Parts: sequence; structure tokens; C-alpha cells
Amino acid sequence: MPAYQERSNAWQRFVHQFDEQHLLILVINQPLSEQDTSPQRLLSQHLLQTGCIHWCNNHIYLVEPFSGQAHVLIIHAFEPGLPDKQGVGLARKIGADIATSLIEQGHVSSPWIASLDADTTLPTNYFDIQAELPPNAVGAVYGVQHIHASCPMAYQATQLYEQSLRYYVQGLTFAGSPYNFMTIGSALLFRCDSYCHLRGFPKRAAGEDFYFLNKLIKIGQVCHLDECIIRIDARFSKRVPFGTGVAASQIHQLASDQAFMTYDYRIFYALKEIVSWLKTPTESGFVMDTLSPLNQEALRALNIQSLQTQPKQKIKQWQHQAFIWFDAFRTMKFIHYLTEHGYPKQPLSNMLQRAQQHF
Repeated sequence: MPAYQERSNAWQRFVHQFDEQHLLILVINQPLSEQDTSPQRLLSQHLLQTGCIHWCNNHIYLVEPFSGQAHVLIIHAFEPGLPDKQGVGLARKIGADIATSLIEQGHVSSPWIASLDADTTLPTNYFDIQAELPPNAVGAVYGVQHIHASCPMAYQATQLYEQSLRYYVQGLTFAGSPYNFMTIGSALLFRCDSYCHLRGFPKRAAGEDFYFLNKLIKIGQVCHLDECIIRIDARFSKRVPFGTGVAASQIHQLASDQAFMTYDYRIFYALKEIVSWLKTPTESGFVMDTLSPLNQEALRALNIQSLQTQPKQKIKQWQHQAFIWFDAFRTMKFIHYLTEHGYPKQPLSNMLQRAQQHF
């Protein structure tokens, strides 16, 4: 769990659901450009005062709880800080890398690593559901819901943004895309060996969850845990270049007569045509003549030639290659292309109504 500019008691919402069999790895971080270390220092001091320091080495402290709570491994990554362009991605990587090492050394028995954030409240069955995952699962995505915390304006803006995220996932599902996940860093679960296979979280200031999940889906089954809902505090944020908190701030700044805009629902019909087409190659590859002109243009802009020029192979191999090629990132670029060249964004309220009628 990364923690940057969090309250000094932020960790307490977690440990009452954990017991001594659980380990919370808290990476207290901040960017190199940030000069004020006081929030991070207060969080660390509060933690160190609530339990017994069982072990420490350089900037790492293992806090043993006083009364049946989780052990907390505190990583000081705020002095001097992390490179600005690597930010939360590097913070998640530090925590997950350490978890991987502890699992490999036998100090932690579970093969599962969970990614959290300090503004989340976990469901009571958060750990129980892990035992129900199929043996071939490499990861899972929990359900999410933003809740009212302390700022009504932040809650209202975040509700709109969450609706747009759900609309996007609903459109992907309608189109038959296998990448139909809501990618939020506090809702990820993954196996240690799969994490190692992917070489960990990308070192990015934002979007590390999207890119990691995009790779994870390609190596095995990632389960939807929609009924196991993580609740996230709605709040404005400038800690990352983009994301929920930033989007909520931008929505809040819209003028009273401005509508929040999202993708035209017709784009997902176009996407459905592409997904179906990629599932039915011929023995010589993919024939584009059956696609609409705009879809053909979009695929050429995405360099479909790199897929078409692959060596001749069996149809199942073509299908797998297409699954890898037209991933979550290219799907997003395809949607952006159609937005710019044929279907401009529309008011969210109108698109939600259209989704009810068409999806």
C-alpha cells in the first residue's frame, strides 16, 4: 500500500480486519520534487508508536502489533523520495517486490499479493474470497464503490466519474472485449509467480494499475470479484497526473451549464465488429474488406500491418496473436481514434440512457 500525503492514522482502518497472520506492507513515499516531508513523517511516527519495533534495517521497520492486529512493514521512501516520473508505480513495485521476496523465502505462506490504497475500506470477505478462486487464476479485480467521506462536492464529482468508468466497462463487455476490467490500483489481487513473470509494476507516476493488469490478463485467467466491493473515499487529489481524484477535480471545475462528456455509445458497436472480426481469421490471416471504412482506417492507424505480416500459422494461433495485439491499450487507442474521426464525445447522462437501451 503506497501512502503519500495521508493522515497519520490512515492505516488504522485496515488492521482491525487483519489479524497476526496478515502482513501489511506500507510504502510511505513522496516525489523528489516535494519538499514537505511532515505528513509522511507523522504517519511513520504514529505507526512506530502503536506497536513494538520487532526489527529494523536502514529505512525498513517491522512493527509487531500489541493486540492481535496485523504486522506492519514500514518502508521509508520519502527521504529523499522517489523520482517524479516513477511515483506511485515505483511505490507499488517496492511493496510488491518485498512481498514477493518474503513469499519466496517462506516467511509468508500465501502466494497472493493484494494492492491497496490508504483511502479504502475492505469488505468483510476480502480475504475469504481468495480461497474460492480457481486454481488457474493469476489475478482478480475486486468490485469498487466510491463513498461519501468528508467533502460533498468531491463525492458528487466522483460519482459522475465512477459512472463513466462503469459505462466504459459496460461498453467493453457489450463489445465482447476480454479486457473489460475497471483498473483501479486499490482493487487488484495477483499471484506472486505471475507478478514475477511480468517483472512487477511499471514505474509510472500514474496508470501503473492499467498497464500491469493489461499484461496480467495475457498470461492467465483474471477473475471478476464484482460482489466483493472495496469502498473508496471520494476526494479531490493532485498527487498523480491523472486518475480518479484528478478527474473529480476537473469535473468539479466544469461550469454549471457544461455537461460531463464521455464516449459515444456507437463506438462500442464499432468495437464489437472489430472483436468479432479478430476471432474469425482465415487461413491466410485477416481480411479487412468486410469491415466498415472507418474501422479499416482505425486499424491501419493502429498498425494492423504488424499483425497481418506475422508468419502463416494455424487459426488458433492467429486468434491468440490477435488477443495479444488488440489489448486494453490498443482498444483504448481505437476508441480515441473513432472519437476524433467520427463519433465525438457526448453528455454522460445521454450515453447512460443509450447504454440501458442498447447494451
